[in-house]
Amino acid sequence: MIKFGIIGMGTRGQIYADTIAQSGSAVVSAITDINKESLEKNIKKYKTNGYTNFENMFEQEELDAVIVATPDFLHKNPVVIAAKRGIHIMVEKPFSTDIAEATEMATAIKQGGSQVFSWI
Repeated sequence: MIKFGIIGMGTRGQIYADTIAQSGSAVVSAITDINKESLEKNIKKYKTNGYTNFENMFEQEELDAVIVATPDFLHKNPVVIAAKRGIHIMVEKPFSTDIAEATEMATAIKQGGSQVFSWI
């Protein structure tokens, strides 16, 4: 089973969680959301661990992959931290809204050896 974490449980995060739940070869191991009400609702819905801080999720969980479904301008930190841990990453488009942040993200990915998927 591929163990996924999802950062951001808005509409897109929930769509990804629903898709993973149907796959048969993957599981949503953990989710993060800064909105505590949304987090609690989705912990129950997906029967998974939940965090309000993605860094805590990375520290507590053994994940194979993470989906970054945060607002565009918040992609950098989760991508960089996941990459440094060697976790594979799927990033919502756009990859970044800032060229310097995109460069930092790409460097972390190359150094960490993660596989990354993002739409352009």
